Amino acid sequence: MSTLCPMRRLAAILMAGVLTGCACTQIGCVNRVEFDLAHDLAFGVKYDVEACIDGACTSGSITIHDDIGGAADGLWLYADHDMVVLDLEGDDYSGVHDLRVVVRDESEDVLTDHSGTYEFTKTEPNGGGFCGPTCWHAKIETPAVAAP
Repeated sequence: MSTLCPMRRLAAILMAGVLTGCACTQIGCVNRVEFDLAHDLAFGVKYDVEACIDGACTSGSITIHDDIGGAADGLWLYADHDMVVLDLEGDDYSGVHDLRVVVRDESEDVLTDHSGTYEFTKTEPNGGGFCGPTCWHAKIETPAVAAP
């Protein structure tokens, strides 16, 4: 059997996909939770951040040095948007999940301590089906913490 025959089959399959509109784009996405904070974050300040999903928590000390933000172990902190982002591993975040975020400043004052149960939004940037990927996203607005 010639190696040309399998190559022709592959070319025919790819061409059929293009002709029927089944070609996939290569747009990617990530699973994540965005916590919009009611507190203004500042550049050059170190924050202690903890974000949790279903009791599994990620924490770190993060200083925002520039408009790119600061990061530690899957946590991102952005002063220009006053936001904590938790990148998630795994494939399926359908259903409802318990989420929590706690942010403290350098003097250990609690700026945000919010928890609740939320449903994620499913995203399929390439149209779903066999093209993939499927990603899950939640955007949570956190209320301000009352002054002591």
